[in-house]
Amino acid sequence: MSPGIYILLASLLFLLILLLTRLRVSLIYEGEVRVFLKIWFIRVALYPKKEKVHIRDFSYKRLKKKKKKPTEVIKQEPPERKQKPSFSEQLALFSDLFSALYGRFLRYFRLDVHRLRITVATGDAAQTAILYGVTSQSLAYLLAFLDRHTNLHPSCRADIGVYADFIGQKSSTDCDLTFSLRVYQLIHLGVKFAWVFLSKKSKAK
Repeated sequence: MSPGIYILLASLLFLLILLLTRLRVSLIYEGEVRVFLKIWFIRVALYPKKEKVHIRDFSYKRLKKKKKKPTEVIKQEPPERKQKPSFSEQLALFSDLFSALYGRFLRYFRLDVHRLRITVATGDAAQTAILYGVTSQSLAYLLAFLDRHTNLHPSCRADIGVYADFIGQKSSTDCDLTFSLRVYQLIHLGVKFAWVFLSKKSKAK
């Protein structure tokens, strides 16, 4: 076969691998929230973002410009604003988008639970016991809903549970969750969203 066929097959294989790639968003809470985006072996911090410090920002010329007084700004009359759609129209559009994407999103959506620990504490033993029961039941309902309507994948070593701390004064949560979608699923949802949005906009005109 000619080299062009090999290049074409390699391109198609790469495109297939790319479409099947999972985009993972990890949410970790251990006293503070951390969010990471994972693509293959690449991990990017989304929150909190690290502030980049550039040495050139502290040069003499830049610091001198910052000390200068701001020039007077001439006020201009604001341009005429276009009439915004009413609340009922926005609500109808949102409900149409939600109904069109809800089922597909839940079918595509995958949730991996690596750790979900909820420690209940109020400072009062009786209140702690009541809150422990309510929290345990609520967590059970939530996991049952996610298991029924999404691709819920608890890790085999996942630490999931509600614990009562009758001595502590404050409740706490410790979790490590991963939300993921494949690239082709995300593209499908984007195309579906654009199609419904544009069709409703065209009908509204």
